[in-house]
Amino acid sequence: MKNYIDLIENVLSEATNDYDKNKVQPALMTREEYLSHRNPRNISHSSSSYQNTIASLNRDYGLNLNSQGGTMLIGSDRYNLIGNDLEGNEYFAVLKKSDDRDTIYAFSKDGVMYYDPMLISKNNAVRALDADFHDLEIQPVKYIKNLYNQMILKSKIDDYDELIKRMKVDDEYIQIRKRNDEFGDLAAFNEDDMVVAIAQNEWGAVLISVAEEYKGKGIGQVMQIMYTDMYPDRESGGFTPSGLENAVKVWEKEVKKFSASGIYSNLIRKGEMSKERVEKILGGLSGKVNYKANLPKVIPQREKDYMVYYNGANAFILYDKDYLLDHDLKYIYAYLHLEKKPTAKDNELYVYRFEYESDKDRQTLFHIAIQQMDSEDIVVKEDEP
Repeated sequence: MKNYIDLIENVLSEATNDYDKNKVQPALMTREEYLSHRNPRNISHSSSSYQNTIASLNRDYGLNLNSQGGTMLIGSDRYNLIGNDLEGNEYFAVLKKSDDRDTIYAFSKDGVMYYDPMLISKNNAVRALDADFHDLEIQPVKYIKNLYNQMILKSKIDDYDELIKRMKVDDEYIQIRKRNDEFGDLAAFNEDDMVVAIAQNEWGAVLISVAEEYKGKGIGQVMQIMYTDMYPDRESGGFTPSGLENAVKVWEKEVKKFSASGIYSNLIRKGEMSKERVEKILGGLSGKVNYKANLPKVIPQREKDYMVYYNGANAFILYDKDYLLDHDLKYIYAYLHLEKKPTAKDNELYVYRFEYESDKDRQTLFHIAIQQMDSEDIVVKEDEP
């Protein structure tokens, strides 16, 4: 390990004591200062504001349903047929009762007429949607509303040209992509290429919204950090209760990162920040400071208090939390360097250098590296092919 000790110390020291001074850093503000920075006009909205679902975020508004197809009597019931204006487009129409706008009885799309036989007879649906004239295929459907909701969706992934980040959320890969136009909006897409979250300019204010189906997974926090980094001068148009909670989580996460990485200690040593100022910032945290929170991986141990530095590509360093307070080499336990082989597959990396103090250190770091690489869909191999 001695061959790499200088490199490891330099990399780790830089990683635990520096930050990007060109970006707005929430961790340099108190909680109140950060919330004021995000929402300077102190505007609040009700929890019902800006609620979205996958359906609302991906609705195909090119399907024009503004055209009134007519009102008709079928038996003793009156129905409304709402359709598009055609003009060369595929025929699209929806049949609903005049006094029940929520229930869908039949609809046509892509050359097929779908109807629910429990709600309306085939003959009445064919007559109402003029299926014979439009030469539509006829198909009965048990849960027609669910099918309708799926078929009026359209992926918008082609509108967001640039892939910014790919991350694993639960068991699904999420893409965060940017729209390369004058606004530069962001959107998160699931594996079905459906929008699950947005961060965008809404009439001069920042709107960050996550589909109800994907709330509580941390996607909103990631979107907020990325959007704020890109556009630090754009202010929020106000907080909903969940938006306020999300902003606080972002601030706390950044403060804990600074605390765990020793940045505050370094700023105090260099005279760039007073101890009182740091204590004031830390005083805004909702709970006790966990100095191991929000780092890439933390493995609690009785003998050693493990932490891991990952450079985001191919290098891992296993070190002790005490290294943050005392930059002594005895607190560096292991170093793993991966490399790409010319004959390897695109998603394969091989161990190039692995230095460690003990077998336990070796197993710990290798296990963490395997987990991290697996989350990025990378296979790590110990031996050359």
